[in-house]
Amino acid sequence: MTRKTQILCYITIIVMALSVTLVLHMLAPACPVCGRKLCLSDHTGDTPGTEQKEGDLPGGLPASRTTRLGETARQEDSYLERICFAGDSRTVALTAYGVSADRVFAENGLNHVHALDSEVVSLNGSKPMTIPEAVRITQPDILLLNFGINGALYMGLEEFTEGYGRLVDTLMEQSPDSIVIIEAILPVAGFYETQPDGISNQKIDELNAGLYQLAQDKGVYYLAADEAMKGEDGKLRMEYTTDGLHYNEAGSRAILDYVLTHPVP
Repeated sequence: MTRKTQILCYITIIVMALSVTLVLHMLAPACPVCGRKLCLSDHTGDTPGTEQKEGDLPGGLPASRTTRLGETARQEDSYLERICFAGDSRTVALTAYGVSADRVFAENGLNHVHALDSEVVSLNGSKPMTIPEAVRITQPDILLLNFGINGALYMGLEEFTEGYGRLVDTLMEQSPDSIVIIEAILPVAGFYETQPDGISNQKIDELNAGLYQLAQDKGVYYLAADEAMKGEDGKLRMEYTTDGLHYNEAGSRAILDYVLTHPVP
């Protein structure tokens, strides 16, 4: 074999090897943790489906593709003092069971759209102001949002999530360092679903799926507190309510217990 022939053989082998490598790379599945193909790391301690990026969330907290808050050991009740609760009548009720009234920015019948411009908050006797204005002044460590039940009946998923997204954006602009949590819309009792102004738990679940996606898109946390309120039939447990929509003491304490056992990292 001449030297020229040997060189051509070597070149042919190299080209074939590169072609095979390219095909293998194209066909290889992505690593479930880091997303890279042909990953050689064991990712010890990593959770599949998450991507750690420092500084993406307020306060330097790591961001991840999965923003649902997980269960931990129960926090001290003082954890609640870090939170400002914004919402409707279900949030107002928490003031009777351990949440300070000056940390509740809520109003009966309020929905997430009107929360942008309704003057429902009074700070230390001040004239009424909007929730965004109150958030700008107080700069809360954690801001927990529980809206939705008052808009769920007549809004479609797209309209609902777009409006909720505007609220989240506005609040984050007013207080960039606050850690924002979107709480799931909480369920209703079975008998309430059939009332003229009632709403089905199926519709609530659909909207919650949209809120979970919104939390991921906005880089904020999602609190699935609805799972603590449902019975095996997927409806609100009767021991938590009297009218099928609002919560009694047992229901309100169940919500707060969920908050305390699913804290931000």
